[in-house]
Amino acid sequence: MIGIGKRSKKGASNTETSIKALDGAVQKLKKDDVKAEALTPKLNKRQWLMNEVAFYGMDTGDISKGRISSLKRKLDSLSSKKKSAKSNGEVSDREREKLDEKASDIWGDLVKLLRED
Repeated sequence: MIGIGKRSKKGASNTETSIKALDGAVQKLKKDDVKAEALTPKLNKRQWLMNEVAFYGMDTGDISKGRISSLKRKLDSLSSKKKSAKSNGEVSDREREKLDEKASDIWGDLVKLLRED
């Protein structure tokens, strides 16, 4: 589907056809059957916020590249653990608690990094 831009040079109808094909493929893969027990909106928000703060620290130079790398590994680990917890279609209370604890630890590390550097 990357070729949409290349095919657009051939005419609008090719582009429109490519976009429709892409939309069809996305609609086919989209799932609407996610159980409420598998949703983690608070954790998702915390992950997003931590990533944004990390990007801010990196962009401003407030956090060194080495420490950003370490933080990124921790955030990737959290994402992997969340994916693993969701693999059976739901997240148990214990799994959710562990994920929240890990996110809190990472948040604390991030705050320390911003204060130290």
